[in-house]
Amino acid sequence: MATATAPATSGATSGASGAMAGMGAISSVGDMFQSIIAASQAKRAGEFNQQMTEIQAKIYKTSADFEIAQMRAKSDELYKTQEATYIKSGVTFEGSPAEVMMKSYAQREVDALVVRWNANYMQGQANLQGRMQYLEGKTEANKQYASIPATLINAGTKAYQQNPDWFAKKDGK
Repeated sequence: MATATAPATSGATSGASGAMAGMGAISSVGDMFQSIIAASQAKRAGEFNQQMTEIQAKIYKTSADFEIAQMRAKSDELYKTQEATYIKSGVTFEGSPAEVMMKSYAQREVDALVVRWNANYMQGQANLQGRMQYLEGKTEANKQYASIPATLINAGTKAYQQNPDWFAKKDGK
């Protein structure tokens, strides 16, 4: 009876070890899928953040265009008012009045250039930030993907440590 008990215990132990190894492998496969999901989420978050900063960059440009258009409209209105006042008072557009009007016009264009430059700078900053956020997301995704081989190696190592006899069997016996 002692001999009959020993193989049964050994088989039961071997079966339990195999089940434990299988559970460890399942857990590791779950970890692998979690890494894949985390990688996908990180990549999508980076892409989303980049899109949001691209929208912000477009808003900077649109705001600048609007501000410049308003500046020019006000300047044109002032120019026409000055012109009407000069004509009404009999002043000719030679000398000082013309110079004042030209300086006002030139200053308007300088102001418009400053607004445009600031908008271009802010656009560039937003685009740079968006690109950095995209790359951060991609880097995080690559980290998650890079962890998958280690997860699989650890699963195999745990399975082997829990049941080395199972791995030593030849021809599936």
